[in-house]
Amino acid sequence: MKNLAIIFTVIAICLCTDTARAQSDGGLGDVVKSGGLSPAMLGALKKSIEKGPQSAAGPETGGKAKNVASFRPTPGSKNLESIASESGKTSDERAALLEIFTQTKRSFEQEAAKTGAKNNLAGAMTFLLTTCVTVFNDAPDPSDEITEKLFRGLNAMLDSTPEMAGAPAKDKEFLYDTYISFGGMVLAGYIEAKQSNNKELLEQFRVIAGGLVQQTFGVDPTKVRF
Repeated sequence: MKNLAIIFTVIAICLCTDTARAQSDGGLGDVVKSGGLSPAMLGALKKSIEKGPQSAAGPETGGKAKNVASFRPTPGSKNLESIASESGKTSDERAALLEIFTQTKRSFEQEAAKTGAKNNLAGAMTFLLTTCVTVFNDAPDPSDEITEKLFRGLNAMLDSTPEMAGAPAKDKEFLYDTYISFGGMVLAGYIEAKQSNNKELLEQFRVIAGGLVQQTFGVDPTKVRF
């Protein structure tokens, strides 16, 4: 396995050399476009952005979750490889990104399995949102209680989005893998910047994190804290 510090540096270079890309969504939009998502999924994404995570912060209804954003994973899926290929510019970058994606997904799913967030698009959305808000604010991680409440709220929001129920499982899985991957990239760059005391790099990843919150969730990152 390559030294993690080297991998983090490669990711930082990959994400931060294009200022316009960093200020929008760090390239996530390009990856989503490459996934060939169905009209149903694209409609579901549009509706979820319109609702925004604010709707997930309201009081819980107490009803049983339908979990329409859950899916059965595809054996031997190549999603992570596809996302790395779309995100990296060179073979070294793609290999480094794939390693981060793989490690991030493994770690995420170990914890997500405890709350039902594994193989559920709402779980990946929760991970991406909490990671980006933490990086943007350079703040401590939210508590397990807050994270689980956000997941339940986002899951309920997707349950109430009719288009999500009709979206193909492969689309849910692709977005799930994409959100986890981008959360991992942002977190890796943030850790490298903190450990190396690189203030310029820290600010670059702050911009990327804010762009992801704005573009993916339709929310001003300056107004979100956990």
